[in-house]
Amino acid sequence: MNRDIFKEIHPGVQFFYFAMVILVSMMLPHPAVVGCSFVGALGYSLWLKGWKKVLRFQVFCMLPMTALVIVLNGAFSHYGVTSVYYLKTGAVTLEALAYGGVLAWMLWVSMAWFSTINQVMTMDRWVYLLGRCAPSLSLALSITLRFIPRCRRQHEKMREGRQSLGMGEEGTLRSRLRSGGKQLSMLLTWSLESGVEMADSMRARCYGLGRRSAYGKYSMGRQDWLVLFFMVFLAACCLWGFGMGFGSAHYDPSIRIAPVGRSGGSVITYVSWGLFCFLPAMMRSVQEVRWGRWERKFDAM
Repeated sequence: MNRDIFKEIHPGVQFFYFAMVILVSMMLPHPAVVGCSFVGALGYSLWLKGWKKVLRFQVFCMLPMTALVIVLNGAFSHYGVTSVYYLKTGAVTLEALAYGGVLAWMLWVSMAWFSTINQVMTMDRWVYLLGRCAPSLSLALSITLRFIPRCRRQHEKMREGRQSLGMGEEGTLRSRLRSGGKQLSMLLTWSLESGVEMADSMRARCYGLGRRSAYGKYSMGRQDWLVLFFMVFLAACCLWGFGMGFGSAHYDPSIRIAPVGRSGGSVITYVSWGLFCFLPAMMRSVQEVRWGRWERKFDAM
């Protein structure tokens, strides 16, 4: 059963969830906060895109970027009191390396959540959310989201056409660069022509002459309200706990991280945050368990 309840709920509820989880993950450099968010994003990404695609992205893109951020922050930021080794630029401290690792991890988490947004919130959902309050932004966003996959498909057509004519990308490095440059020139020409055609089509349909109307096929149902209420409750518990200092972390001049689980407030805060981060994966898991029960009942009949 491939149905995902989280992908079917109201776009406003989805937007609230992603805005909350990304903002908190980017603003609080506490390892426990970032770790819960990372596991939640990674687990949901595995469900949406499969482990091969996710693993390829994490290993070949995010790991080198993480190492680069740690090295650069340690080499050029000299705050902290624990020296690890010395460079010509100054001392490399443990605090700078630790903060660089947390910064890279936060960026890693943000990229993971944004990749899930592309899978969950489709173009029509963005248009529905922004169509009334920001119609120009809604139009620009919809055109951009539509333009990227069109460019990919057009590039594949160009590459296959050149290969069928015997002008593939094999050969020396110079010939491959020349072939790539020709494909890029063709793609840019196609994109400009496509933009002109789109502008002519919009002008022919009288775009901009009057106030735009907005069509929306989404409405808040009982399930959407229940999910939104649960999200707001968990978010309120998290914000209360983080406001009380349970999510504080400082790396200058020394590493000072708020302990996890030392008090009842800390336990409530991190349990709420964990449930909030794992909510999409839990909703899908519950749906699959329910569907499995229904299948067994139908098989027994």
